[in-house]
Amino acid sequence: MPGRKNRVVLSAGDTAYVKGVVWEDGTEWNIYRPGRNLVDPDTREFLGREAVHLGELKVSQFGEISRVAITKSVLEIAPGDRLVKIVPTQVLPYIPRAPSKQIKGKVIAASQSSVTEIGPHMIVVLNRGAREGLETGHVLALYRDLPMVRPAGATDPNEKISCRLSATVSCSYSAFSRSCPTRW
Repeated sequence: MPGRKNRVVLSAGDTAYVKGVVWEDGTEWNIYRPGRNLVDPDTREFLGREAVHLGELKVSQFGEISRVAITKSVLEIAPGDRLVKIVPTQVLPYIPRAPSKQIKGKVIAASQSSVTEIGPHMIVVLNRGAREGLETGHVLALYRDLPMVRPAGATDPNEKISCRLSATVSCSYSAFSRSCPTRW
């Protein structure tokens, strides 16, 4: 997706040229870059590939090589990045609820490339899903066991306590994961 003046990195306001877009698919597209492979740490099963959202563009002229205007960028855009047509988002009604059975899994990825520190409004990827009974709207508790520590002021050198941090996460499946291939 090279732009004018042979620049390699593009952003909002730049013009670029792309192959493979046709009038029938519309003029508005999302720009993505393949991200990390998502692998179940327990079974080593390949679960999919992260898609990193880079921005949006609008086709200004269709052709064998189409001219596009980058209308929004959240990260740098470079040759080799992928386009996915923008589809209307469906808002599905759901009621937050606990799953009918206990679900045990692991966080395998999180936004901002973090897996050790997770806070409010962050997106996490679990190694569990529909196959294990998760549905849109399920609410899960997220726990992290911490190492045993010696309490302040303890007189017995063998006295230790353990800590457990917890948070709540809500399951929702994005429209992107249903409409796009998991392999790039």
